[in-house]
Amino acid sequence: MDMWRAFRNSVRTHASQAQILFDTLHVLRHLADAMGQVPRAEYKRIAAKDRAFIKGQRYTLLSHRANLTLEARRSLRKPLRANKRLATAYLLKEEFGQLWSYRRAGWASLKA
Repeated sequence: MDMWRAFRNSVRTHASQAQILFDTLHVLRHLADAMGQVPRAEYKRIAAKDRAFIKGQRYTLLSHRANLTLEARRSLRKPLRANKRLATAYLLKEEFGQLWSYRRAGWASLKA
């Protein structure tokens, strides 16, 4: 279901035994919003001369790696190598996006 609080409250009130599951689209939208904040914050945080590697990378940072062209994947290397925060956020986004491809709960386990 949608993540809107009114929907959740209604389910809790009228179907308290029901388990609430959020749909992939809404969860990934929140993830993309969070990922979009990282480049903006880093752009403001770093010195003007170091901003060039972030500028123009919004689409590549928000896209799934599998959907990028070879040229886009190459252009993504520079900001990810240059900024640890961007790299961490991007890797977390990619890994989180894989959760929906798992067929068993154990496959999503964080055990190493």
